[in-house]
Amino acid sequence: MYTRVLFLSALLLVSISLSTQAPAALLNWTLDSQQSYVRLNLPLNTGLTINGIAVNVRLRNPDNSNWSDAGGRASQIAGTFSTQLDVETSTLIYLPDSQSIHAVEFGSFRPNPAAFEPTATNTNNPGGQYTDTSGAPVAFALRINYNSLLFNVTAGFLALRDVSYATGGWIALSESDGALVGTGGTFGIESGFLDIDGNSVTVGNITEQYLVDTRGASLTGYGLLGQKTNTGTVSYRQFSPSIHQLEQLINIPLVFDIEGVQIAGSLTGRILAHAVPEPASSGLAIIALGLAVWRRPLTRASR
Repeated sequence: MYTRVLFLSALLLVSISLSTQAPAALLNWTLDSQQSYVRLNLPLNTGLTINGIAVNVRLRNPDNSNWSDAGGRASQIAGTFSTQLDVETSTLIYLPDSQSIHAVEFGSFRPNPAAFEPTATNTNNPGGQYTDTSGAPVAFALRINYNSLLFNVTAGFLALRDVSYATGGWIALSESDGALVGTGGTFGIESGFLDIDGNSVTVGNITEQYLVDTRGASLTGYGLLGQKTNTGTVSYRQFSPSIHQLEQLINIPLVFDIEGVQIAGSLTGRILAHAVPEPASSGLAIIALGLAVWRRPLTRASR
């Protein structure tokens, strides 16, 4: 009996020790890549003056159909991140060093980085050119057309690749319909690359390539990087001690700067993630295992 008391006491001390080491529950989240996505929202028509002529800049799918999610406007996202949930203050805290969220590339869209030839230079393309119209998987893709009453021409094709994201901030939660709900935090594109395949087009009496052929340009110079205040809601639910769910709606502004043309828009989307808490759940598991071991000899002795 004395041994059993010591055994249970030790288990209880381990559980208390594990729980007191972490005043906020650490949650390691894994995104559901089938339900999580980011959409690039840019106005499909933007007015611009080129060579003294009013031009309408139209964003389209690479095949020239209406710009759609399947045509490169949106991509699924996958990866992991971690948070702390402060139970006392009902605050969800994103841990910045735990971010590993990326776009899931899909399809085959122009331009193809493998088709870029850096030695094929000319006045319009001092860094090289694309040698064919083949495609490759993307995070986002679009076609840029210039049109007016007199012409409708394709200025070029754009593709964003190797896009990663980060989410952060401290979000105060309050109970609502069985969940803890809040608004705020930050979200944004952390890194990525842009490929551009430009065409020579005639606007008025001038023929020029307005979009320069580019491969693997950092997104730094295009206004797409950086975390911004997220106005989407966050909802945290605990279905059982081992099943936790986090849903976060994404809505942040951005200004896409392409060759000096600034197009204001936003990133919208959804994060749906699941997690197993630690280390509190570890303490409970140890107690459960210990009780199972302790009961076995007692059951045999009573037969």
